[in-house]
Amino acid sequence: MLNYFIRVLFLALFASTALAQDSVKQVRVSADIAKLIVNTSSANKDIQFAVDALLKKDTYYTFEFGYGSSSVDNSLLNYSTSNSFIKIGLDKSLLLPVNNKDLDIAFVGLRLAASSINRSEGYYKTINSFWGSTNGVVPSASFFAPWFELLGGIKVDVLPTITAGWTLRWKFMLNHTQFSELPPAYIAGFGSANSATAFDFNFYIGYKLFCKSLRK
Repeated sequence: MLNYFIRVLFLALFASTALAQDSVKQVRVSADIAKLIVNTSSANKDIQFAVDALLKKDTYYTFEFGYGSSSVDNSLLNYSTSNSFIKIGLDKSLLLPVNNKDLDIAFVGLRLAASSINRSEGYYKTINSFWGSTNGVVPSASFFAPWFELLGGIKVDVLPTITAGWTLRWKFMLNHTQFSELPPAYIAGFGSANSATAFDFNFYIGYKLFCKSLRK
């Protein structure tokens, strides 16, 4: 898994160098700090990164990726889940730049996402006042889960090379019925798998790999 993310970041650095000679105005790498904070006190682990490129004055093209895990461990049910995901999409600015260096935006966006999910065997126990207790096992399973997201948010420069921003996301799973038997405890990049829809918040801190004037 670590090698996978190192390769993705290497490709982002390579692409930013190549695109710098073309029409790209900015390339930025970001991490979701909000998820990292929640990870410290939750059984659901969710690590998310984003790479975006500004090709026009008002449109960012975005690639997001990450991974996570979760577990359920109580007297009646025990199992774990892990997954990795990717997302592609774009963000459209609602504001016009006030000058050639103004890259602060409020935006709306769209993401197409997919995740590879592995769920362990699920060990369960049922208790009935008449039949007594019953133990059982749900076989392990793997899933492919696609979804799409509608989002809005802001991105601002806080230092010449450091950016910050947040997004609100409405997510819609396309094949949620595959989780009818025993859903993953949590899907990193999406949220709870108990519903076909999810609402999410992200807070990103980013680093600009390069940036050019909007006039160029």
